[in-house]
Amino acid sequence: MSFGAIDNVAARANQFLRLLFLITIAVSLSMTVRAFLISPVPSLLSEALISWALLTVVSVALTWLSYALRRTQTTYHLSGQLLLLIALWGAAVYLLGGAMSSTNAIQLILVALLFLVLPLSHALALLLFMVAIQVVYVLQLIAMHSQHDQHQHFVGMSVSFLIAAVILAAVTYSLRQALERNEKKMAELREEQMRQEQVLAVATASAQMSHELATPLGTLKLWLDELDETENHDLEPIRHPIERMTTLLAELQQTARNIQANEKTSKTIQQLESELKHLIILQYPEHPVQWTLTCSQRIIMVDETLSSALLNLIRNAIQHQQTTQNLTQAVDVESSVTENLWQLRIRNAFHGDPSTLATLGLHIQSSQHGLGIGTLLSHATLERFHGHLSLSTKDGFVEQRVEIPLAAGA
Repeated sequence: MSFGAIDNVAARANQFLRLLFLITIAVSLSMTVRAFLISPVPSLLSEALISWALLTVVSVALTWLSYALRRTQTTYHLSGQLLLLIALWGAAVYLLGGAMSSTNAIQLILVALLFLVLPLSHALALLLFMVAIQVVYVLQLIAMHSQHDQHQHFVGMSVSFLIAAVILAAVTYSLRQALERNEKKMAELREEQMRQEQVLAVATASAQMSHELATPLGTLKLWLDELDETENHDLEPIRHPIERMTTLLAELQQTARNIQANEKTSKTIQQLESELKHLIILQYPEHPVQWTLTCSQRIIMVDETLSSALLNLIRNAIQHQQTTQNLTQAVDVESSVTENLWQLRIRNAFHGDPSTLATLGLHIQSSQHGLGIGTLLSHATLERFHGHLSLSTKDGFVEQRVEIPLAAGA
């Protein structure tokens, strides 16, 4: 369960336990009054009256203690309250006749509560305590054997109680496990929905900006063509960046169309590795990168976004070392193939707070180097290919591990 769900369950359990303590006070007080009324006048201090009066005083004291500690919602606090409540109810049932009393079955409420709110070890320990109380009831019956002809019937009631308690405990705990799994799954779905909404917002903004950039780029290209015809200036230094921007914009629009059509092509691992290495060498020719590649001929299904996502992860590692003035330490890029997976590990020196890596790629988060949008998009792209991205730190290095399933039958 999430921390909020756990706190909510603990708070409700505390409220319910206080209600049970109040019920215990009411029952013990009513039984004290009844014992007083039926006691003979010469002997008001009968054994039953003293026992019920003492139980009432103890119940009041423990209820006050429960209210005093109502802000403490730890597991041990709940376990302690349930232990005291089991002892109180066990004593009350003992005074009412133990296994011979029909009120013995009421203690099954506590069994359900144990396995609903406590860890399994605590719940089992308290269940054993309840079993010990039932053994005391049986011993009580043995001592009263000469006075009751239905001795075996009452022993059978205690055994039936134990069987019912075990079944109820197993069912309650299994239902609790199912609820916790559903709660965890719902939390993961909410997190996934939030991430997809962020990715959609970024994609929408990118599509809008690419559309708005198309017109000014076209205008600039027309001006360059006119200047090239009328003036004798060397416009090649300007023409090349504009043509490059036009090409990138066309590729972005084509990629968007391919994603919409869900078009994928097959590539060998060697082709994808060579493509990544070629682009990194072109973009960062002076930064050392240590490549360990498999050159495998296994097939993987890709589109234009996958290369961009992997390239962005390697680029992030290089740029982090550049921003920290660590220009001599090489970034390690290692590729490997298992039976059904292609793994890519990117390792670089890391100078920062390791706690920020826990949610990097899951949400947009502000930092001095940006918002983490590139890693967020890379993470979303890998998920489209049923891949996985994980980050870990060790000995001053951060490792990005990418796992992508190979094509079926490759």
